[in-house]
Amino acid sequence: MTVEIDLYSLIKFIGGLLAVIAFIFLIYRAYKGIATFFKSREYDLDKQGIKKRWQEIEKMLDQPGEMNYKLAVMEADKLLDYVLKSMSMSGKDMGERIRFASFRFNRLKKVWWAHVLRNQLVHEATFSLNHSTAKRAIKTFERALRELGAL
Repeated sequence: MTVEIDLYSLIKFIGGLLAVIAFIFLIYRAYKGIATFFKSREYDLDKQGIKKRWQEIEKMLDQPGEMNYKLAVMEADKLLDYVLKSMSMSGKDMGERIRFASFRFNRLKKVWWAHVLRNQLVHEATFSLNHSTAKRAIKTFERALRELGAL
């Protein structure tokens, strides 16, 4: 039994196979490059101003009194909204901006409860806030700001 191999056809086959592998590799590298560009894209954020404002919010939380706790939570929510707007997150209100940003920053979904807490503070006249709940909300806002790269 003899096997005849057409050398020209074999070289064409190997060349075609290498070309397909190189093409797939180039597509993969281009995808990774584009994904990295958008993931690490820096936004025009005043990080020093944000950090200074955040320190003021933490000082409010450290002062005794329910009004200081409420103000700290409302200011933290406002600061997060400012950062989301600065990052061009679309939405007509903060809730929509959080939902939009959650597609890219998955851990941002955890800030939703803190935003709802802020809404209760603003819209419910009899809503009471204790220090531990306020502290938990502030930590949640802080994690969100760190996730966004603002702190």
